[in-house]
Parts: sequence; structure tokens; C-alpha cells
Amino acid sequence: TTGSLADSLPTMIADARIVREYEGVWRRTCDVRTLKEGTGLSWTEISLAQLTAQDITRVTLLRTGVVLGPGGGGLEPLLRVFRLGLGGPWGDGRQWWSWIHRADAVGLILFALDRTLPGPLNLTAPNPVTVNDFASELGIAVNRPAVFRVPRIAMQLGLGEGANALFNLQRVVPTRALAEGYVFRFPDLPKALREIVRD
Repeated sequence: TTGSLADSLPTMIADARIVREYEGVWRRTCDVRTLKEGTGLSWTEISLAQLTAQDITRVTLLRTGVVLGPGGGGLEPLLRVFRLGLGGPWGDGRQWWSWIHRADAVGLILFALDRTLPGPLNLTAPNPVTVNDFASELGIAVNRPAVFRVPRIAMQLGLGEGANALFNLQRVVPTRALAEGYVFRFPDLPKALREIVRD
């Protein structure tokens, strides 16, 4: 019956994707109101249209920045290079690096689950940085210079299409998370990197 079916459904579904869902807006600040260019619709509406579950349960749309933490992830290969004193920014360094500490990524997911928050939620720290700033702060954290700039062509030769992810991130801010009252443990990159490197 309809009643028994509804009873078996989850109270919430989380749809998680990377922040590149903000397509074509590389130089703009993106929050949950940002429009996806050429559509006339917000990405919230686009994502919800793809999820038929929206009519029968709450759907939370998680858009995740670069998750930083000890013991793996995207930071680990960079740490190895920077600890050798061979690190530095890639490309012109002006592209944005929207990041979040792993503790806050988990904390925000639990926060959304606990409050059953429907709709979009950016999993990014409130203070995104440029790649130039990221490389500088990582060098400081490991007490090494960060002066070896890697040309874009070299990244593309080494990583192929995967290099595009390092050049096409947007400046994404967690407007809704802050409005809902989430308190970030690591709102700023220097503190986050110090904690990660210490571990």
C-alpha cells in the first residue's frame, strides 16, 4: 500500500557531487543561488529535477570542495612534493581552490542529517584561497620553500584530463551552512594545514 511504501522510504537522501557542478563560472563567487550558465535555472532546480525522490522524501544536495586531511586524499601527493622542497603553484596560480578540512566535511554532513536539511549545501570552508596562496601556506606548514611553479602544459602532460580539475575549480562559499548555524572547526587554511601536517 501507499502507506507501507512511505514507511519504508528513507527520511532523507543526500546527493553528493564536486563543486564543478557550478559549470562555466570559474572567476565568480558561487553559492547556492548561483545560476548554471545558459540554462536560466539554478543548479538546485536542475539537480532536483534529476531526483524523482524529491516528491516523497527530503533531498540534500551536497557540493564538495577539495577535502583536506591526513593519511590520504588529494593532499597526500602534494605533501610529498612540498616536503622535498619541490612544491609550488600550478598554472598562473590565480585559479580558486575551494577546500574543506575533513573534520568539517564530516561535521557538515552530520549537521545536515541531524537537522534533515533539504536542498543545496556547499561543503567548503568559508575562506577559499587561490592556488598561489594555497601553495604558499602549504610551504609554510611543512617549512619548505614553494617556488617551483608548474606550467599548465606540464600538468596536462602528467595528469591528462585529470589536470582540468586543478584549473577549473570555482570560488565556492558555504553561505547556507553559515546561515543555518554550523560553526567551522577550520575556517582558515593555515590552521587546517598545521593540524594536518602535525598528524
